[in-house]
Amino acid sequence: MRKLLIVLLIFIGVLSLWGENQKSFKMGKCEWLTEENTFEEVIDIARSVKKPVLAVFSAEWCAPCQMVKKTAFKHHEFKEVADKAVLLYIEQTTKKGMTYNKRFNIISFPTFKIFSTEGIMLDTGRPERSAKGFSKWVDEVMSGRNFYAMSKKLEKNPNDRETLLIITKKMGRGEVKKQIEYLKKIIVLNPDFNDKLTKEAYEALALFIHNGYPYGEKPEKKESYRKENNPIYEKILESYYPDKFEYSLKGNSGISTIIEWYIKTGNYEKSEYYFKDFIKRRGELLDPLKDMKVISGGISSYMYSGDLKSGEIWIDYSIEALKNNPELKESRNFYTYFARIPIAIMQSAKKLFKKKEVKKGKNLIYSFYKKEKFWEHLPRQHTGFYYNSFAWTIYEAKLSDKKTIEIAENALKLYKNIQTMDTLASVYYQLGNFKKAIAIEKEALEIAKAEKDKEELRKKITKWEAVLKKK
Repeated sequence: MRKLLIVLLIFIGVLSLWGENQKSFKMGKCEWLTEENTFEEVIDIARSVKKPVLAVFSAEWCAPCQMVKKTAFKHHEFKEVADKAVLLYIEQTTKKGMTYNKRFNIISFPTFKIFSTEGIMLDTGRPERSAKGFSKWVDEVMSGRNFYAMSKKLEKNPNDRETLLIITKKMGRGEVKKQIEYLKKIIVLNPDFNDKLTKEAYEALALFIHNGYPYGEKPEKKESYRKENNPIYEKILESYYPDKFEYSLKGNSGISTIIEWYIKTGNYEKSEYYFKDFIKRRGELLDPLKDMKVISGGISSYMYSGDLKSGEIWIDYSIEALKNNPELKESRNFYTYFARIPIAIMQSAKKLFKKKEVKKGKNLIYSFYKKEKFWEHLPRQHTGFYYNSFAWTIYEAKLSDKKTIEIAENALKLYKNIQTMDTLASVYYQLGNFKKAIAIEKEALEIAKAEKDKEELRKKITKWEAVLKKK
């Protein structure tokens, strides 16, 4: 009886902490702690109720982060996960959220981690984004099949190929170099393409080579990365394509990865070859629900290569598929990749701007902006996000005009936040309307939460006011 009373008192204490100073909130049927709690406070709670911590690193601007709320966290079955773990939701845009991100080296969102009651990071996972997927992952981690346990095992036997493979799957997104290193070690220990474990390592290596592509780096670094990794990548395809893939490159995810690799490395001839071959092999079985990920890659390939006509054909195919079957909108498998089409438009326009084909690049953005049959299938916020990105793409190229203002204003109407306000202000500034630009930027400053955002907005306002005084 005394023991039961102590447990009840601890539980009541935990609930009282959850209710103080916005240190918690309710999502679906579950209570979540927030970044307003220090990590040490969270671990104290976990220790008191003898449960691990499931930490979600999220961002309000991140569409996949908002999607997983719907598909998993708000689902009534997620209560099963709450029974197994203390839930912690960390918002990136707050000052305390950024402190968490820095502490745990979070570079992409959403990121999911599980910590022990002693504060040890047990696992960084990529579970199926459903209530059952998270429940299964927690069970797996707590059974001992986690990054921490496997790392300890590897210390005893550094050449344990199976353990090396398991660890690569459990590393975070920021550890691609280490993943590639481990996979190459597995292959060196036994390079036989027919060996089952080696085959899995080869396919995983192709995936991580793709994931590790140095976006944002200088062209010479990108070319160096391509030269270093393309030979082994093509050797893997030569050995297993098209019907011998069993692991990371199996199915549509695999062919999509292959297409994306050749897009990244600028070999559009090959990216289009693999897309066309996929379409040919699928034939009449082509299914927009199952195949949208590959179709999205094909659209990107055509747009980046400058074959806008072929890209438009597949964009129209996707829109028509959604028109004929509205239920596709509810499918994450379809919708996620359908919603990526505007990214291909932006990237293609950027390439055209760099080639000084300004009119062609602008027309590409403006014509897609008018494609109402596409936008009507996206939520207001997503449409606003892409409108904002279109306007910013033109602004960055220093090509703003009245049409850019129209796009930026509509973005703000659909999705009001500091990003859409800053874009509209920047476009007005570029067009010489300094007073309007400053007024909008000051309004953005009033609603900004993160100190970093506030600092950047203040710098712009100070700069623009100085320019205005000289006029």
